[in-house]
Amino acid sequence: MLAALSLFPPPSVVPIEQAFLSNSCQLVGELISKDGPVQISLPEPVSISDFVSAGQARLIFGRIFSDFRTSEFYVDPRLTTYPERRGGILRARWSFTHKKTGLTSVFRIYFYVLPVIVRRPHEPGKFEPGLRIVEIRAEKT
Repeated sequence: MLAALSLFPPPSVVPIEQAFLSNSCQLVGELISKDGPVQISLPEPVSISDFVSAGQARLIFGRIFSDFRTSEFYVDPRLTTYPERRGGILRARWSFTHKKTGLTSVFRIYFYVLPVIVRRPHEPGKFEPGLRIVEIRAEKT
């Protein structure tokens, strides 16, 4: 299934892009795996490094999106996969501005994702490939 997800353009990464571009902690929370704790490591100016639940991730991103406004977010269409692992790594560029200071930061953000089958919104009984985030890490660029 990951081979299908690595084709351009990957429809399964659209929800990740939408979540960040719309500054939606709700959408980020829906993408986080509920099967266990998820590691989130984001450098300054966000400054978080912890293992959290999906609900806690939603609260954390609520705080982040209340302080910072996304100005740019795009996913590299190539999914890095590893033959011995079930998931893969998505890379993205995330540019955001601090609402109070106006300072802009740019992160290269990495999502370790697992493939899942998800219901199509507004189409009962229809399913499509999707992703669940199990780790988020970033570095300043």
